[in-house]
Amino acid sequence: MVKHKKLLFLLIILISIVIYIAYIQGVFVSISLEKQELTETKIVNYDQLYWIERDQSELADKIMLDKTRIWLAKEIQTGAQKVRFNWDYMIDNPQYDLIEIMLPTTRYIDKNGKIIEFISGKGIITKVHSEKGWESYKTNQ
Repeated sequence: MVKHKKLLFLLIILISIVIYIAYIQGVFVSISLEKQELTETKIVNYDQLYWIERDQSELADKIMLDKTRIWLAKEIQTGAQKVRFNWDYMIDNPQYDLIEIMLPTTRYIDKNGKIIEFISGKGIITKVHSEKGWESYKTNQ
């Protein structure tokens, strides 16, 4: 009976070590990526905002399945959720067919040169477009 308890204890220790190593690998993977934070100005319509959000959510899902960069998948998903604020703005203001927006973008580059880039924040709407033409967004608040 004591022998079984010792084996069970050793098995639990071994499993804990494996889980810890997997966690550490995820931490080292994050350290091995070069992070760049940029701001990108885009002119987009409702449909384009939808596809930006959808493509980014799908990227997060793909990375989540890999299991080694769950932290990155969560970061990408958070950015996708923030893009929805601008999408909601377009829904709430159908008089505007386009918006000019400054979007915070994050780019990770791994040691092999692979780039993962995504919108990382809500952004700032600078101009809106309607039948009357372009207007500064601040005059519409």
